[in-house]
Amino acid sequence: MSNEPITEAEQRWIEDYCNQTISSEDFARFEKELERSPGLRVATRQYLALDANLRQGGESLADIENAWRERKESKAIRFPSWISVAAAAAIAFVVGIGYDRISSGDSGLEQPTNASQLEEPTAKGYAVVQGLIDVVTEDGTELRAGDILGADTISLANGSARIDFFSGAQVYIQAPARIEIKSAWEATFHSGKLRAKVPPAARGFVIESNGRRIVDLGTEFGVDTSAEEVRVEVFSGKVELEDRELITGEAVSLTGDGLTASVSSNIESFSNLFSIAHGLDDSTRLSFERWQTFSETLSRDPRLIAYFPFATKPVSESDRVPSALYPDNDELDGAVVLAEWVDGRWGGLKGAMEFRRPGSRIRVNIPGQFEAYTFSCWARIDSLDRRYNALFLADSYQNGEPHWQIRNDGMLMIGVMIDDQAIRKDLKTEDGEPMRGRSRNYYSPPIWDMSMSGQWLHLVSVYDPSKRRAAHYVNGSMISEHEIEDDYVINRLKIGNAEIGNWGDPNRKDPGYAIRNLNGRIDELAIFNAVLSDSEIAELYRSGLK
Repeated sequence: MSNEPITEAEQRWIEDYCNQTISSEDFARFEKELERSPGLRVATRQYLALDANLRQGGESLADIENAWRERKESKAIRFPSWISVAAAAAIAFVVGIGYDRISSGDSGLEQPTNASQLEEPTAKGYAVVQGLIDVVTEDGTELRAGDILGADTISLANGSARIDFFSGAQVYIQAPARIEIKSAWEATFHSGKLRAKVPPAARGFVIESNGRRIVDLGTEFGVDTSAEEVRVEVFSGKVELEDRELITGEAVSLTGDGLTASVSSNIESFSNLFSIAHGLDDSTRLSFERWQTFSETLSRDPRLIAYFPFATKPVSESDRVPSALYPDNDELDGAVVLAEWVDGRWGGLKGAMEFRRPGSRIRVNIPGQFEAYTFSCWARIDSLDRRYNALFLADSYQNGEPHWQIRNDGMLMIGVMIDDQAIRKDLKTEDGEPMRGRSRNYYSPPIWDMSMSGQWLHLVSVYDPSKRRAAHYVNGSMISEHEIEDDYVINRLKIGNAEIGNWGDPNRKDPGYAIRNLNGRIDELAIFNAVLSDSEIAELYRSGLK
């Protein structure tokens, strides 16, 4: 609560406002007082955050407490039907809350948020790794297709890479090579061979090498540092040096003392760089074929209780996701609701599912009782628009049922219902009845921000009652580990009806549902009735790399 107390009348206005019972006279007083009182604005924000959280179904007491503390969380707010959209928007602006939608009756009109929420998210980067062939870096760090590069230095001990700059320039390098990215328009090439393709929109792109600046004027050119002197060759178009321009077919050597000398063309020395694009296609196909072999073996793992590799879209039934467990059992197939078949990690070779619309989901039924959980999937997150962004959630969240999702702050979370009949004395439903359910969520550090939008991540979460342990893994490495306290242990686990990429209880009595669809794609989802070892999780990750 605010440090400035509110009056009983103000408290009643807030409660009536949340309950949609405020009179027009009290609403006018409420609106006027909000403009005057900072304390009332703070209290109103807190009550509206709590109200929205309860309407959407808080995951745990900790989630409810967090909602109470939050001051500027985006919320969907209900208003009495007699309040106009304009008046509701004015209240929201004065109070300082953001919200997804203000509805007056069934108008569904979307309104702008306040000024503080118009601040745009930012990300850092000048370029992106577009493709790799057999790359090994000099320092042993991992380089992946899709990685965003800022002011980074890339040193290749082996292989080839394509780097796309945000200016539009494409740069291919072949090991041994070292390139230092300075901006979206400039890089320093220290060693190796380089080929640059610069479209009209990126004219002015600069490669610096041996202390000399090579400025594109709409061209395709190569730089070779393998000899004592740097050689520059123009394949098409024109480049500019400090002392001259070069056109198609011309080549020069650049010395460190600033001298430039014309040399014979030797385009054949760059032949490998011209074949990289074809090599990237071959490398992609080979990695896909390796994954296919691994996937076939994995499907026979007796610990698997669900496996959806999204290998191919069914020819005649696009509303069905085939289960890949061996032996085949179409009772384990998933039903597609609004979700869409799209390209997976290997575009054009295999599929994935996208959940961009609020109602999109895949419905599954996984029978049986289990001893532990390991959840694994590849996810391409475009944005975290919801408070909770679903990966895999059981329908009713009853005893032993899991919820696996990502919070809007980027934290990966796993939770299991411990006692669905436990009474929460401090919380009540809209009907005034005590809320029920005792569960505990286990959170990772943030695993995602906007700079990672569109990148594929391998996500794993484990829940091990026997060892009192929960843990999270990203890209094959453990990032957090948690003790399961004795009061929150349940040894009989189950799933039953559940959803991939969303959450909703089909048994509810009203049509309202929490919006938790993942704004992104899910590829190769697997669930094990076991706790996989660190090495097995790392192998799952390596096998799925493009």
